[in-house]
Amino acid sequence: MTPTTIPDAATIGARIVRDIPEVPRTLSLDEPFDHADIDSLVLAEAAVVATREYGVLVHDWELRTAGTLRRAGELVHARLVAERPQA
Repeated sequence: MTPTTIPDAATIGARIVRDIPEVPRTLSLDEPFDHADIDSLVLAEAAVVATREYGVLVHDWELRTAGTLRRAGELVHARLVAERPQA
């Protein structure tokens, strides 16, 4: 059986906000959420998407602390790696 490939942090970061209309399409992976007026409700929605999409628990406050899409993706990626079954 081939292990499932874990997406990279940039892919995860972009995916968790892809379908949230309040997130500007021009938001770069490294632009701080505060500069883009991303509020706590949007981050709560992104946390739900991340949890459902990737099966790891993510809280909105963790995304706020991460501060950017790239670092949010790194957070989710690290949890996916930690939960991956060891061969």
